[in-house]
Formats: sequence, structure tokens, C-alpha cells
Amino acid sequence: MPFAAALVVLSGLLMLPAHLMPIPISPFAPWTPEALVLATLLAATIYVPRKRWIRGIGVAVVLVYWTYAWYDALVYTAFQRHGVLYEDIRFVVDALYLIPELASPERAVLGVAALGAVAGMIAMIPRLVRAFQEAGRLRATWALLLALHLMAWPYILWHAPAEEWGVEHQTYREIREDERLRTLTAQIHANLDASRALHDLVNTLDQGRTDSTYHTYADLELQERPSIYWFLMESYGQVLSTHPELKAPYAALIDSVETALRSDGWHMATAVGTAPIRGGRSWLSHATLLSGVRIHRQLLNDRLVRHPSYPSIVRTLQAQGYHTVGLKPPVRARPGLPLSDPYDFDRMFYLNDLNYEGPRYGWGIVPDQYSLHYTHEQALDDNDPFFLFFSMVDSHALWKHGLIPYVDDWRVFNDGPGVSDGGDRRWIRQHRREDRPELVPDSLSNRFIFQQEPHLRYFRTIAHNWRLLRDYIRADAPEDALVWVMGDHQPPVLSSESADVPMHVFARDPERLQPFLEQGFTRGLTPNPDAQTVWPLEGLYSLTMRALAQYNDLPPEAAPLRPEGVPYRMLAP
Repeated sequence: MPFAAALVVLSGLLMLPAHLMPIPISPFAPWTPEALVLATLLAATIYVPRKRWIRGIGVAVVLVYWTYAWYDALVYTAFQRHGVLYEDIRFVVDALYLIPELASPERAVLGVAALGAVAGMIAMIPRLVRAFQEAGRLRATWALLLALHLMAWPYILWHAPAEEWGVEHQTYREIREDERLRTLTAQIHANLDASRALHDLVNTLDQGRTDSTYHTYADLELQERPSIYWFLMESYGQVLSTHPELKAPYAALIDSVETALRSDGWHMATAVGTAPIRGGRSWLSHATLLSGVRIHRQLLNDRLVRHPSYPSIVRTLQAQGYHTVGLKPPVRARPGLPLSDPYDFDRMFYLNDLNYEGPRYGWGIVPDQYSLHYTHEQALDDNDPFFLFFSMVDSHALWKHGLIPYVDDWRVFNDGPGVSDGGDRRWIRQHRREDRPELVPDSLSNRFIFQQEPHLRYFRTIAHNWRLLRDYIRADAPEDALVWVMGDHQPPVLSSESADVPMHVFARDPERLQPFLEQGFTRGLTPNPDAQTVWPLEGLYSLTMRALAQYNDLPPEAAPLRPEGVPYRMLAP
């Protein structure tokens, strides 16, 4: 294989993951500095003894870079962050447990085809390495390499670092603020630095600063205790307000919901929240909200789960007489992944607790309309005050399962003919309310949702969720309820430049919103674009307790605010 062709092929192999997956493309594309350096070093060894050993080392180095490029692209696709090896090993173990559940004939065929393609590309690498080494005999090779190096290194050292190409690389900013990842080598180095820092953090939790604020909340004397809802809308991200094709229909959607709820006497306020993650791992946002600590790493979540008496908002509200209910419809026990409720909800509803026998819809299986109303009937009626934490799932990616029907009566999902065999979708369709999705502009309401782009399918699931919540709040939420609707993270696949999510709070009494307006929230469902307040999700715990204290005319110091949450030291028993 000619030297120039081999260099093009190697660069293509190293860049292939970025072209196939939604990871930011390197500014060096279509070339990679590693390919140029490796080709040069191998060409220089043509007259060195033990050339076969050197070629073996060259093959190993290429395999390391190529494997890392795939690993980083897969992690970014799943989580919208770059790899942190110390944490990602944990996910590999969990993924192995899920393989039997995800197995199907179609996936098996795709897997075999993918393995065949991988084997073919790996078989090509020794040929490339040999071509680089053998080309070292030719003067033309060195002339080409000299020209390439003279062009490449000024760009590598000066021009590329000055480019604005670092927004998506915030994974490693907590390690080095000035990090500008340009090459695979730099990314591997940053990954190891981040892994080392995470290891040190997890193993020194008991040496940090102590903050006992959350322990004091249980001693508040609360007479006014409104029921509280925390609705976590899956993938409800601030990208809805910035995407050029979504911001107009989203503004119309929010305006319609606001008008309907105001007509029923509801008032509302909104802010932008910062989630600890982007594009996936919803459970880390759940842990952040319930613990009041920024849980952005799985290993921190593992420490929280093992804490036997952590003063979460669940335990704090229980101490104040609240009936606490958790609702996580898609969660079920799997081999190696047992169910766990580290917060000790009074009632916890997982998949097998919902008595659902209808059709399986999307990733979450049970429609949110059914889950919410079933839980309301089973656990919220006659339990006042209550705290409901609902991890919604209808809008879970990849939005390719079609739009879940919205029916007149949630019981229809279970009551149709053939439910014991998995449900009859035709029966369900006969009882849905409209053919055209409500809250969706005519231009986006194509009944064949599969024919639309992913961002439009995503928007339609968000509109579906808002319709469900709008109707539930109007019909079933108690008069004194404090209702929160917020995102858990930005949607995966869709490109986003931040971890921001919308946060909305509803109450019939406008005075109930005053504690939030004082902290930068704005009236209505649309965040004020000029407002600078961004409220991290870990701060909602203390903000909720401050609001309850104000409802009871307690002084502010009775419920100290912790907008940034409390230190990680709290995770150490």
C-alpha cells in the first residue's frame, strides 16, 4: 500500500467514530496528528534491527488509539460527556447485566455484522504499519513528511488551541480550567487526570468540610404543610428554547399550558436549573435533587446509596408528617441489579407495583398517564400532606416508538380485550382523545411520527407530557399543592451547549410563589432571558424547605439556603 494512501486510511480509521456518532469533530479532520507522528516514527525504523518487534509495537499503539476513539465516542453518545475511565468501568459491568434483556434476533444480526466490520478493520492495521515502515526507504516519503510536518505543527501548537471548539469538552474542566482538547493523546491524558481526581475525591469524602444544615430541617415546626409534587420530565432540556426549529413551537406550547392553568386559578414561576449531567443517567439528577448534593458521578451515587441514614428531603419531609411516595415506572429488578430505595419512601412504585397489563410502550413500557393516575388512586388519596417524586418516562430517547396514545380514561390501558396477552393497541386507539396531537402546531403534527426528524419527534413527546400534566394538575392536584415540573437533563443525541433545564413551580395562592420570586424566579412559564439566576438542582432541597418555613412565618435562619447544595462530606456516614 502506498505511503500516502496508508496515511489517509489510518487517519480515517481514527476519525471514523466521530463521523458515525454525535461527538464533536476534531478541528484536524480529516487528518489526525497521531497518524502523522506514528507514520513518521515507523518510517524512521526501516534500518533498525528487530523491525518485526517494532511493527508489533506500532500495531499495539494504533489499536490503543483506535479503541479509545470508539470508547470516547460511545460514552459521548450515551452521556454527552467524554470518557472518565475510573467511572466508566462501573457502567461496563452494569451493561453486561443488560445484554440478555436487550437480546433479539435483529440485534444479534447487527452485532455479528458489526463484529465482522471490526475484524476487517483490525486486520488492516498490520498492513498500514508495514507500509509506513517500508516507505522509509524512499526519499519521496521524507519529502512528503517534511511538508506535512511544516504545515501541521503550527496549526497544532498555535491555531487550533485558539479556536472556539471547547464547549462540548467541559467533562475535564473541573481538572484544568483552560483545557482545550485537540488530539486523542490530549484526551487520554485528560481522562487519566479526571479519573485520578475522581478516585481521590471518593476516597477522601470523610476529610471534607461538614455542613449539618439538612439535619436541622427536621426540627422545623410546620403547621402549614402543602402537598408537594416533583415531576421530573425525562429529557426536558433548555435546548427547546434555543433550537432554531423548536423554540417557536415550544414558546407556543408553554403559552397554551400557562393560559389553561391560569384560567383554573393556578399561578406559576420559572427559572433555569443546572443539572449535574447532560444527555443521560437520569438517576444522577434524581440523586442530586433528593440529596441536595451535586451527584455528577456514579461513584458518588454509590456512596449515597450505601449511606444508611442520609438526611434526604424524603426523610426530612417524613419527619414533618408527610406521606412520601416515589414513582419510577420503568425500574425493575434485573440479574445483578437488584431494586434499591436508599431514601426510604413510604410507598415506592416500580414497574411490577403498577399492576399494568396493557401494551408495552417505548423504553418505559408503562404510559405515564397510567402510572400517575394509578399511583394517585393507590397512594395519594386520603394521604394529606404528601410528597410525590415522579420520574416520567414517556419522553425517553430515542423517540422512535411512536407517540403514546392519550386516552379518555387511564384504566383503558388495562381494560381492553387481550390485555393478558400484552394488550390490544387497536382498542387503545379507539379511546384516545384526538387524532392530531394537542399542543403541537399543524406543521409538526404529521400523524406518521416516524417520518419526522428526531428533534421533532422529541418535541411531540414533550408536548404529550405537558398535556398530561396540565390535565392532571387541573383535575386532581389538591387546592394547596405546590407543584414542580422540571427537566432531569438535556436530551441525548440533540446537540446542546449547557446542562440547563427548565424549572417551573405552580400554586393556586400567588403568595406561595413569593419565596421563589425572591430567589430569581420569574412569573409565568417562560424564563426571563435577561435574568441571570440559574438554580442548580442540588439547591432545590433547601429552597423547598425555606419556602415551607416562610409559609409558617418562621425566620429565614430557621431554614438556611444552600443554593449550591452541601459538601460531599455529607455522603460519608
